[in-house]
Amino acid sequence: MKSRNYIFISIVIYVLLICTNAFAQPVANFSAGPLEGCAPMIVRFIDNSIGNPTSWRWELGNGTISGLRNPTTTFFTPGLYAVKLIVSNANGTDTLIKTDYIRIYDKPVANFSVTDSSGCLPCITQFNDVSTTGIGNIVSWEWDFGD
Repeated sequence: MKSRNYIFISIVIYVLLICTNAFAQPVANFSAGPLEGCAPMIVRFIDNSIGNPTSWRWELGNGTISGLRNPTTTFFTPGLYAVKLIVSNANGTDTLIKTDYIRIYDKPVANFSVTDSSGCLPCITQFNDVSTTGIGNIVSWEWDFGD
């Protein structure tokens, strides 16, 4: 008799969980990737909302508005972007805003200085990187000395 009670209780709990999720007000949540990089940068947004939303309204920060569940957009202008998601179903609506969520960097401006650029062989010359970037750090270099 105890095993029947256990099975019955398990079925009731399972049915309650299904009904609760099916008829719940949605709770907005999302993720995206990549979150930072140089322009132009393509970002894919993933809806992670719970409560079975049936409609989505994304305001992606770059002027793009989408009704897709998982939209993609391109960021062309350096800066910090807030992203807003509004999800709805028959039981309600919820909104999530993530401020400064996407970070787009300026492309670096390559530049260098050189010491002792002329002389007799063997001529020892030193090159110095003086490249600049608006936000962020330069993380790799490729030098081509033409020889």
